[in-house]
Amino acid sequence: MKKYFPLLLVLATPPVTAAYLDDVGFTDLKLLHGAGLANGATVAPTLVEANVDVEYMDAIVDAWWPNRLHSELLDVTFVPLPPTEVYSDHATGSARRIAGTTSSMTPGVETVAIYEADNWLSNFLRVDTAGSAPLASVSRIANHSWVGDYDDTAENVDALQRLDWLINRDEFIQVVGNSNNATLKPLLANAFNAIAVGRTDGVHSTGSLALDTTYVAGRANPHLVAPLGTTSAATAVVTSAATLLIDTAQADPTLSREADLIPRAAGAAPIKSAASAEVIKAVLMAGADRATDNPGANITDYRDSAEHATDNGLDLRYGAGQLNILRSHSILSAGEQDSMEDGGGTFLWSGFDYDPAFGGDNSNAVGTYTFTTTALAAEVTASLVWNLSVAEGPGYSPDPRLYNLDLELWQIDIAGDTLLASSTSLLDNTENIWTMLAPDGDYALRVVHSDAMDFAWDYAIAWHVQAVPLPAALPLLTAALALLGFTRRGPRRARQRPARRS
Repeated sequence: MKKYFPLLLVLATPPVTAAYLDDVGFTDLKLLHGAGLANGATVAPTLVEANVDVEYMDAIVDAWWPNRLHSELLDVTFVPLPPTEVYSDHATGSARRIAGTTSSMTPGVETVAIYEADNWLSNFLRVDTAGSAPLASVSRIANHSWVGDYDDTAENVDALQRLDWLINRDEFIQVVGNSNNATLKPLLANAFNAIAVGRTDGVHSTGSLALDTTYVAGRANPHLVAPLGTTSAATAVVTSAATLLIDTAQADPTLSREADLIPRAAGAAPIKSAASAEVIKAVLMAGADRATDNPGANITDYRDSAEHATDNGLDLRYGAGQLNILRSHSILSAGEQDSMEDGGGTFLWSGFDYDPAFGGDNSNAVGTYTFTTTALAAEVTASLVWNLSVAEGPGYSPDPRLYNLDLELWQIDIAGDTLLASSTSLLDNTENIWTMLAPDGDYALRVVHSDAMDFAWDYAIAWHVQAVPLPAALPLLTAALALLGFTRRGPRRARQRPARRS
C-alpha cells in the first residue's frame, strides 16, 4: 500500500509575501534586467500534489487541485482542467509560487500540468510495471511538494530508478522536497538526478536511506535550501527559479556552444546544452549562498565541522546553500565555455560547460578550466553534476551505474602545480568546491575520471569566482581549506560495466 503525505501539514496556505523574493536575489535580478528578464513563458511546469481531505457540501472529498480562480492564477491554464469548487490550499500555494503573478519568479507561465501523487507514481512512472518505461512528457520541470513511501522497499527502489531514468532520458527536471522534520521518507528525495530542497533554518530531513546497493545511506541531501517556513514552499520557489533559468536558456541559443542538440523522448523537442537538467542543477548549486543575511533564519556556520561537511563538498544541512537566483542567472548568462581539452582557453569568472562525452572511452578523461585572480583575493564556488545511469536504450531494463568523477582545484605554477582542494565522494553524483584563493594567481578546475573502467558520459560544471578584500577573506580561507583540501581517499571500488546515454 502506498503512503504519501503533503509536506505542509497545516493545510491552510500561509500568507505569501515578497520578502523571500528579496532574500533569494530575485528583486535585484528584476531591477537589473527589467522587462527583458525571462518570465517562464516558454516553459510548462508540472505540479504533482498529494491528495488532501477537503470538506465540500457536508462531505469529505479528495482534493489536489489549485484554485484556478485565485487572483494570481487567473491567466494560468491547468491541464486537465480542475473543478472550480474543490481545491487544495496546499496545491494553491505551490501553484502561486510557481506561476503566480506576484508570488513567483515566473509569472509568464501559461500552462501547468496537474498530477495527483498516486497517479504520478502508478500511471506516469509506472511503478511495478515490469518492462514498461515511464511516460514521455513535453514538460521540462516538475514540482513535488510531498513525501511518502511504499510499504515495500523494492517498490521504493523501482520508483526512484524510474524517476532518475526519466530525468536522464527526457531532461525532465524534478524538484523534490524533504520532510519538515528529521524523518526522511524514501520518495522522492533519495533520487540521484533530482534537485532535493530543504529550508534555510535547517528544519528538515537530511541524508539518504539505505535501500539497496545503489541507493545507499551517507549521500548528501538536500542540494539547496530556500528561506521559507515549509519545505513545500521552499521546493516551489526553487522550481520557479529553475523555470526562469530554463526559459533564459531556451530564449538565447547563443548561451550553448554545443552544435548537437540533446535528444529527448519521442514527441519532445531536443534542447541545447544550456537548458539541460545537469546544467540547470549545476548552475543553481554553484550560485547558492553559503552565508546569508535574511531578516529571519540564516546560514552562519556552513561546513563548520566534520559532522556537517559531506564528502562531496556540501553541508549536510544546507546542501550548496541558499538559492541565489541573481548569481545563478549570471552564471548561466555568461555562457558555455569549453574545457582546454575541448579547445577552450582561460574562462570567464562566471560560466558553465556541458561535456556530452567524457570518461576516456574515445573521449577525454580530464576536463581542465583555467582562470586567473586579480590583485584581490577571490572566493570560488564550483559544482560538477552528472546523472546516474539507470538503463540503456528506449526500453526500460534497469541496470544502475554511478560513474565516478572527481573535482579538483589546482594552483598553476612554473615550479609545479599544487592541489588546493578536491571533492571526491564515492556515493554522490555532484562534486563541489567552495574556498578562497590568493590574489594574482593562476588556477585550474579539473574534472577527473576516477572510475575503474573507461566510459562515455555527459557532465555539467558551473562556477563563480568573486573578488573579495583580503582581510575579510582570511577566516573563510582558513576554514575552507581545512575542510575541502588535502584529503586523499583510498582505492576506488570496482564499478559495473560502462553504459551509454540513451
